[in-house]
Amino acid sequence: MSYKAFLCFEEETHEVTLSSLSLKSLEAEVIELLNATTINDNDFKIVDNNGEDVTNDEELRAAFKVEPVFFFIYSFVVSNLFIFKKIGKKIGSGNDTKKYPEEKKREEDSVSSDDSNDNDDKYDDDDDYDNNNHDNDECYKIVNPLVLLTGAARYDTLNYLPKVNKDLMMIKDLFEEIYEYNVCCTYNPNHPESDTLTLNELDIFLKNHHYYDNNWDSLIFVWYGYGNTISNEGDVLITSDDHKHKSFKKIQEFFANMFLHKPKIFIKNIYKENKEKQQQQQLYNSESDTFIISSITPMKLASNHNNISHFTECFYNIMSQSSISLESLKSLNDNLISINKLIKQKLLKGQTNETVINCDKNIFLYNNYLLNIGIEMNKNHPWNEANKIAHEMMNEMIDEKQQGIIVVSTNIDKLAKSNNKWFWQDMPFTMMINSIEYMKKKI
Repeated sequence: MSYKAFLCFEEETHEVTLSSLSLKSLEAEVIELLNATTINDNDFKIVDNNGEDVTNDEELRAAFKVEPVFFFIYSFVVSNLFIFKKIGKKIGSGNDTKKYPEEKKREEDSVSSDDSNDNDDKYDDDDDYDNNNHDNDECYKIVNPLVLLTGAARYDTLNYLPKVNKDLMMIKDLFEEIYEYNVCCTYNPNHPESDTLTLNELDIFLKNHHYYDNNWDSLIFVWYGYGNTISNEGDVLITSDDHKHKSFKKIQEFFANMFLHKPKIFIKNIYKENKEKQQQQQLYNSESDTFIISSITPMKLASNHNNISHFTECFYNIMSQSSISLESLKSLNDNLISINKLIKQKLLKGQTNETVINCDKNIFLYNNYLLNIGIEMNKNHPWNEANKIAHEMMNEMIDEKQQGIIVVSTNIDKLAKSNNKWFWQDMPFTMMINSIEYMKKKI
């Protein structure tokens, strides 16, 4: 008995006849097809109508339960990529034509990520974004970090910061519940007095978590509260005994040897009365494995009606989305670009919130779910390039206040050109492929 099937490879659909329902029989047909092309490579995978890999006879027989039977052949050498963009109606008024430049895509180690910017780059619409990227193939993968959350909401003489406690709890939930990291926090909602943090208490907290016998692969340090810039010390964190402060640089140095050659992320969401000397931030840091994220919130935004700060809300939402699947996983730099744009959309006219980062390598945060999938990030160069273009389209849509959908797919014109259009023509995805309503780009 023979079995008819269709092999979809690149832009063509080929009808084949199998002598038996065995994987060897199907693989022989695939190899013959590949050898007939310019690709003499037997490294491929076979996917059925449902998008499931066909790796044994049982899976092959299951595929033949639904006719017509299509098998999609993916060679690891060639993959045709398509991007579709459907634009809906604009939301809001105005059309800001100023675009955020895209950073150079790392092809080897990321699915959809941007290379880093120089130390002084700022994601600010009012400033030109200097895209001087580093050619660096190193990529950090964070799985088991030590997360230290610190902050002060109540001060001796400075104004009370009602958002700080809620911000800390939100960030704690992000890293502890969603990413399942080990989190230590100076604030405990069961102990209201912990909304103050003196310099001595901060020093004790840091020392209690400074030990070399550990299996942490990285450090994430977070500060919420007042901060300033002092000429002879650089950036400082102001503690509840507000005539005292902690040098931010000294905190970095304190953990340098403990996390030698490991990534160290420092996040500051600080409140300032003025923005004087703000441009001097980050200049002292030159360590290649140290990453700094600094959000500066003017005091006029400290007590508005929102329960949490714009930075925390956007950071939580974007980082949560990045943890859903490998497909949604993005580098920290990519996420920060999206975070900063969302912050700007939330600010009212005349309000400002500046976010500065110093990061010269791609860094990815994994939770246990992503880790247990056991799949490496896609290393296919064309796929990375397609994701880069899709990311650029997304930024344009955000800037132009547009709604829509962007789809990145491989080898889909086989559907549009299939010999069995009667079967596919009513499928929504195929209808989108064949419609002239959608912008399409093939690379």
